[in-house]
Amino acid sequence: MNTNSINTISKYLLLFLLILTGASCNDNDDAEDTSIPVLISQNINDGDVVGPSGYVELTFSKAMRQAPDTEIYFNGGVVRVSINYEKVRYTFSGMENKECTFEVPAGALTDMQGRAYDEDFFLSFTAKSEISGGGKVFDAIVDSKGNGDYTTLQAAINAITTPPTSPYKIFIANGTYNECVRINKNKPFVHLIGESRDGVKIQFAVNRVDDSSNATSWPYSIFNENSPARKAGYSEEQNTVVLIEATDFYAENISIINLYGAFSNQYRQ
Repeated sequence: MNTNSINTISKYLLLFLLILTGASCNDNDDAEDTSIPVLISQNINDGDVVGPSGYVELTFSKAMRQAPDTEIYFNGGVVRVSINYEKVRYTFSGMENKECTFEVPAGALTDMQGRAYDEDFFLSFTAKSEISGGGKVFDAIVDSKGNGDYTTLQAAINAITTPPTSPYKIFIANGTYNECVRINKNKPFVHLIGESRDGVKIQFAVNRVDDSSNATSWPYSIFNENSPARKAGYSEEQNTVVLIEATDFYAENISIINLYGAFSNQYRQ
């Protein structure tokens, strides 16, 4: 076999391998996932008895979203759920000794390409203050409207008298909490669970302006001993809305806002 024949065979063999490789990539890497969403698990089952505050969480086989112009219901009322990729969650509170229902009509949830979860989901469970063999879902409930154990987050934290050795879960209902919050070193394992990210606002005005002649900023300066932050017990180094000194801290679904310099019509409520 001469050199020209060998070169020709090599070129055709290389072309064949390139075609085969391209087909393999198309079959595996670029193929569109056309499967419909599947409900994999749920944290509460039909007939369960749970605490008066907690959440219903559904886990699907892929990232989900709520379809436009659809509604999801809790106890017959329209509610807003939070969706984090494949997890769909509704947080409830104040359900003392009540029968509860959670309903997702078919088509209300879809994957990111619009493929619907096409089954009706209906869950019925009982909420009680104490659960046999379990205890409360949350150790404390904070509600600015007075429907919980405390109306401020700092009051709930101050009530922790013994350093926790496992997660101490504080549920925060939707509302605006105008306060400085401090979690001391002797209060580890504090977990703050907000009802929704946009609904729970912990806010305060604080800055580090050291010019006492500035009538606009000085009232909120951490250097001003008469400022709200200093009256709340903060030092000159602790110019923050929420100060975490303890270990093993966790928080979710909470907006922490420094009001200083913010638009008053946007944050001051």
